[in-house]
Amino acid sequence: MKKILLFLSGALLSLGLSATEYEVTVDTYDFVIGGENNVEITDQLGGALLKEGDWILVTVKAYFDQDIRGVNFTAVADNSAAATKYWKNLTAWSVEKVGGATSALTLFEGYHEFEITADAESAEKIVIRMDPLSDASMVKMRPTASFVAGATYTVAMPTVKFGADDPAAPSNYKADALFTTDAALAADDIIKVTIDGTFSQDVDGINFMVFDKAGNTVLAWTARPFSATAGTLVSGTEFEFTVPKASEGTEYKLSVFFAEYDAEKEIKFLKDGDVEHEAVKLATKEYTNVTLAANVWDSGSNYQAVEAVASDVFAGDYVEFSVKGIADQAIAGLQAYLMDDFYNAISAYLPIKSDVAKGDEIDFSGVLEVSSASASCKLVIVTTDAVVEGVDAINIKVAGTTPEPTAVEEVSASLAVQGGMVYSAGEIVVYNVAGKVVATASQALNVNSLNAGVYFIVAQEGTIKYVK
Repeated sequence: MKKILLFLSGALLSLGLSATEYEVTVDTYDFVIGGENNVEITDQLGGALLKEGDWILVTVKAYFDQDIRGVNFTAVADNSAAATKYWKNLTAWSVEKVGGATSALTLFEGYHEFEITADAESAEKIVIRMDPLSDASMVKMRPTASFVAGATYTVAMPTVKFGADDPAAPSNYKADALFTTDAALAADDIIKVTIDGTFSQDVDGINFMVFDKAGNTVLAWTARPFSATAGTLVSGTEFEFTVPKASEGTEYKLSVFFAEYDAEKEIKFLKDGDVEHEAVKLATKEYTNVTLAANVWDSGSNYQAVEAVASDVFAGDYVEFSVKGIADQAIAGLQAYLMDDFYNAISAYLPIKSDVAKGDEIDFSGVLEVSSASASCKLVIVTTDAVVEGVDAINIKVAGTTPEPTAVEEVSASLAVQGGMVYSAGEIVVYNVAGKVVATASQALNVNSLNAGVYFIVAQEGTIKYVK
């Protein structure tokens, strides 16, 4: 196949076409025999968008911890959010065996070439379907013959109500569980998920992902065989995952998925020993004096105000809120939603008002309903329009009042820097001049921990500009 490609290269160039070869090495993975073993190769493609006519040249050179009879390759796929249902075949679907019988802890070598037959939708996530042939239920692959496990962290499935994975366009059921570790997860650390309890619906098949607090993927989408009957106790079920590479921080989120979301079908999990949770009103918030600070990120910007309102929430729980006041800047669109500690939306976006002119009055009351169980719940009021240069914040104030002053520490007594500390009744968020969050705290913040610079400190009492 490779020889044919080289023979045709001159003809391709004469037609004004180009084909690119990408060399890929697979040497680390944990395989579930009979599972969906989709090995991600995105990083090895250098951000390239695969096109029809390209080639993926795969080398497998590694050690397995179990005897295998070879490795089957099936397809290359675009597994990104842009692809339909997170899967678009980029090659023909066929089973190709590489390598031969290899005993455990003996170097395995294999090679295969894939011709790309369809353009990828994005360069976000490209995977190869790869299955070792073994009589074991689980097979691990490493670049050396060492299979020493790292630290083990156990996460118990909490009582949750599964919401939609994406409130705007749901395709799977999803529930999250936050957990912490003693140190940043390292390669070969073990995450063990235990399930002890009952599901409200029959479920078949289960999928897992793990993210760090910045939203980076620690464990890619991993499917495992699993079934449970509604109302029947599941006891002693464990799923074990090996962390493929080191990450940062000690705060992580386990996301658990069931496929084929149906808005008419509710899935709850009741942990053994817990009692049924009824939907509750989490809070009533009245915003008559709110500051939306500039918020800038890699691909865009907006103005927003964020306040923690509850913890350990479930789908169906809700927050009543109102926004009333005069806008001191024009706003193309204003909306609200609920968010978890990892910046994921856990409710639908609720429009508040659009086409607001400077000086216009806003008078809105509404309800935000939690769509997915979460350990944390924050209410976010946010603009749909981007940050305007020179405008650091948008204030919505009671008629007759003036915006918060921007001089250092010139603010109402309810929010000020006093003796190196800022105090608030709720969450405190510190932004730099680019709009990036540089620090957060609950009720008390020590500004001595900040580097020299200009900052905006935002709390429910207002916003102050602070120069250190």
